[in-house]
Amino acid sequence: MPPRLEGKRALIYGGGTGLGYSCAECFVREGAVVYLSGRREDRLQQAVAKLTKLGRAGYTAGDATVEADVQRITAGAAAFMGELDTRVNSAGTSGVGSILEETLAGFKQVADANLLSTFLSCRHAAPHMVGNGSGSIIAISSM
Repeated sequence: MPPRLEGKRALIYGGGTGLGYSCAECFVREGAVVYLSGRREDRLQQAVAKLTKLGRAGYTAGDATVEADVQRITAGAAAFMGELDTRVNSAGTSGVGSILEETLAGFKQVADANLLSTFLSCRHAAPHMVGNGSGSIIAISSM
């Protein structure tokens, strides 16, 4: 039986660790090419070193809440993979505390990490998917 994701090209934000890395590993095992992004280059290098033993993987470090970074990452992913048809966002953060004690800055940091990153990555991936005639957007969240 051929791999289910043969020929698919996935850009995974937050792909260096945790759920994002697990998604990347599953994608590669099923025949996809993956391109990882995250803020910590050392984690991305380690993840790609493991993934390239299974298939094709690349990365670019950057901040998913900074539009210039997202634009650069998306362009790098499309160049590395030949195009882009799947976008996974597993980048995010959480805040634990009382609404009575949370600051506006703290709230904005959590909102940007979870919502703005998803918006920006979709905005820059969508033209590739429209150009391909199809695509998949996967957004992962936790508590």
